[in-house]
Formats: sequence, C-alpha cells, structure tokens
Amino acid sequence: MLSIRTDIEYLARMYFSLFAMNVYLSEFGAARDIKTDFEYKEVTGTVLTIVKERDWNLFRSNTFQGYREIEKRISLSTLFIALIDRYWESATWKGFEYTYASGCVGMTGNKRGKVVPMKIVYLCQGVDFPKYLRCCPGSLKITKTLPEFKDILLNIV
Repeated sequence: MLSIRTDIEYLARMYFSLFAMNVYLSEFGAARDIKTDFEYKEVTGTVLTIVKERDWNLFRSNTFQGYREIEKRISLSTLFIALIDRYWESATWKGFEYTYASGCVGMTGNKRGKVVPMKIVYLCQGVDFPKYLRCCPGSLKITKTLPEFKDILLNIV
C-alpha cells in the first residue's frame, strides 16, 4: 500500500510529464572507486547543460535506486539516453534499464515497460553497441562523437 505522500509525488510527476520533456539518463557511477574518463564526464556535462537550458526534467541513474523506482522513472520518460562505457556494459541493471525502456518485462513482475518514444545511445571510445540490445524495438540514434550527440539533443523538439 502506498502512502499519501508517495501518491501525491507520483501524481505530481504524472502532471509534469504531460507538459515537459522527461529524460532518463542511464549512466554508471554507482561505485566511488571507479574513475570515469574525460570523454564520459564531458558527455554527461553536455546532457546536464542541455537539460537545464531546455527546462527538461531529468531522472539520473548514477546511483542504484531499486528496480521499482527505476521502472517508475523510465515509464514517465519521453527520452532515454544511455551513456555506454565499459562499466555500463558490465552492469546488468543498466541493460535492464534499456530493455525496460524498449517495452520488455520489468524486474519487479510480469508488467512490460512502455516503449520510450526516443532512445539515444552515446558509445564511449572502445565500446560497441551491445549485441543483446540490438533486437529492442523503438526509435534509436547511436553516436560516438560529442558534436553529433549534442546536435541530436539540440534538435529534439
């Protein structure tokens, strides 16, 4: 049973999701001892800057919030961005985020996720798009360069 506060927070999120762009940023940063490289920091900074400039809502996944919260955030999103580096590739919960955003069954039951209207994947240097994600449905743009990534984000209506 949900608390009244949780219900109100959920309804507020639903209200804002009707009028604003909601972005889910699938990134890896759960372990403090992992050092991200400059490219990863630069791409993350680009996302944060554009989201702020456009006044979009941002759900970050750099810390694990539990599968129910992840599913809730993804279901409210209209844009899913995956910043894939070697750490993202090795984290099973990151792959889960992507497949759930593609309409696959979630981790908390038999309920399927909604297909997020647009997915953007940034592949960090030395990383290829994971083979097991290639069959996921939905609109997808993949890039390996920061200028192209920035252009894709800036051209979203």
